[in-house]
Amino acid sequence: VDEDPLPAVLVSLPLLRHVFVRESVTVVHGHQATSVLMNESMILASDLGIPSVYTDHSLFGFDDLASVVLNRVLKCTLCTADAAICVSHTCRDNLILRAQLD
Repeated sequence: VDEDPLPAVLVSLPLLRHVFVRESVTVVHGHQATSVLMNESMILASDLGIPSVYTDHSLFGFDDLASVVLNRVLKCTLCTADAAICVSHTCRDNLILRAQLD
């Protein structure tokens, strides 16, 4: 099923902001790099000054178009994150390469 995330972005950011403020959110913790909602939440948290943490569970490739696009999105999202957690050393090495982290 093809999905277009643009309408989700236009609708979800005001709703997420409302929830973050109303609930006095103190940290945003995201999983799954392919989730549009996770990427939006992490970036919005940064804009609102809320610390964010990303946990990575997956090993993604580098050689197909979907992986290239996903890795670029993840790189942008992780620029706003305060911390990243990986579930293994292999996962950590993969994330460092994919998101071009130090």
